[in-house]
Amino acid sequence: MYTLVLSVFHFMAENEVKFRMPLRFLTRLTKGAGHYHIFYVPKYVKEFYGLKSGSYKGGVTLKNGATASYRIHLSTHRNTLRGRVPESAGFAKSIVEIWMYPHTWIPPAKQPIGTENMASEWPILPIEYPDTISTDYSW
Repeated sequence: MYTLVLSVFHFMAENEVKFRMPLRFLTRLTKGAGHYHIFYVPKYVKEFYGLKSGSYKGGVTLKNGATASYRIHLSTHRNTLRGRVPESAGFAKSIVEIWMYPHTWIPPAKQPIGTENMASEWPILPIEYPDTISTDYSW
């Protein structure tokens, strides 16, 4: 009985460490479009942690130790991933520590190729006009 409890605890602890600990890496922020900064995930980080494009809960730690939580959006870029955080995450060209929780991954929203408006997929019904148009102006 004791070994069973111990092995179950070991399994739970192993999964907690694997999925509940934030992964962390250093990167440089760059001014992005709008009110966002972008950064690039190093290729070895992407491959080692098995990251994919989508959204993760995480945050940014600055050089002075200030930490802020953000939702981190990752998209594919060449052989690696490009991340996006709000402009308030730090200054452009500053080196920051990005941390994120892999178990909070949300896949990116898929939009069908060539359909930018969902209303265009519905058939357009013909408008039926009456045969005769009566204009009665008598009061």
